[in-house]
Amino acid sequence: MRESLREAIAFYEADRLRYIVQLKYIHLYGEQVRTFSVDGGVLLTLPTEVTLWDVKEYPNFKIMLLPAAIDSVAAEKLVKDVRANFAPGIVFKFCEPVAKAAFRAAFDLKPTRTLYTYTLAIGDSAALPDSSDVKISAQFDEACMGLYAANGYSREKMEALFAGDALAFTIYDNGEPVSGCFAYQNTANIWEIAGVRTLESARRKGYGRVVVAAALRTLHEKGYIPRYQVESTNVPSVQLAEALGMTRYLEFEHFVWES
Repeated sequence: MRESLREAIAFYEADRLRYIVQLKYIHLYGEQVRTFSVDGGVLLTLPTEVTLWDVKEYPNFKIMLLPAAIDSVAAEKLVKDVRANFAPGIVFKFCEPVAKAAFRAAFDLKPTRTLYTYTLAIGDSAALPDSSDVKISAQFDEACMGLYAANGYSREKMEALFAGDALAFTIYDNGEPVSGCFAYQNTANIWEIAGVRTLESARRKGYGRVVVAAALRTLHEKGYIPRYQVESTNVPSVQLAEALGMTRYLEFEHFVWES
């Protein structure tokens, strides 16, 4: 393997939506990412400690590997290099079947979670529900921290996102936030919609659909490609995406290599 960030980015940019997680990691955690290339494939490595989600899900694992390959030959090269350079105690993440098949055949990998990623074509924005009651802001609202924290986001993380270019989409009732989400840049023109949350007392009113619709519409107006990621087991979130006409384009699968 040869370490080359430039080669890796060129590989990922050839299919930006498929490799959005890798591009997101490079965009957000560039100094802690390492990328190794072979002909037709790339291995991205990252400490699990850099994301709150991975620290929570994988407290006993120190490193994540994201192999990607265009064919079985490249995948086998990555397998050989990983076997020579890494020991058990690794979280593997796959976004395409070629690398996944090669690594599952070579290592004893235990599946842990699957994430679905959705998007919405620009032409489909017209069918979105009315979102005129949603307040759109580029400023961090302290009052919304309860909604964000309920989804596992820290104050430090939210302040960092809004110090950049994040946008908040919130429904208020008598001045208090009752439902909201936010969007932030993953890479280039792809923006992720995240943190969808509604107070329990305000549920079953369709507020989640409305705030996400506002985010989708706004991102399209700005010329961005929206990205909406959910756990495969989160049925309400999957149903929300499909109710808004979003299309699933990616399954992102996690495994662990313990021994």
